[in-house]
Amino acid sequence: MVACTQFMNIIVHSVENVNYRVHLQYELTALGLDDILETLSNNESERLITQVQAYTDNRLDVSQLLEDSEQKAAAIERADTLEEELSHTIERLQEVENESVCKIADLQKQIQEKNKTIESLQVNLICSSLVCFSRWE
Repeated sequence: MVACTQFMNIIVHSVENVNYRVHLQYELTALGLDDILETLSNNESERLITQVQAYTDNRLDVSQLLEDSEQKAAAIERADTLEEELSHTIERLQEVENESVCKIADLQKQIQEKNKTIESLQVNLICSSLVCFSRWE
């Protein structure tokens, strides 16, 4: 019994192609192997129990694989959505940055104009003060 169970483990679990492995598991389940393994798991032979446990531990759960696949697809879709949102946010940030640079340039230009006006007024004030002062003397 140990050799037969070990042989089934080797046949099913040495297959690289997951689809074929699932197919083999399905065929063996359809032939009633699961019921036989359950009966054998109550055996006192440690080597047999080890082989039965190896078969059940290495079994591919198709429903779990399908669920994992769906979760992966949902995660990929969410990542795509987040990347698109990030792209739009970066574009908006660049627009705001460009607007800010333009506003800063305008404000600097206004400051320069105000400084020129202040300088002009100061020169006029000094000239007026000099004229007034020269009249007093």
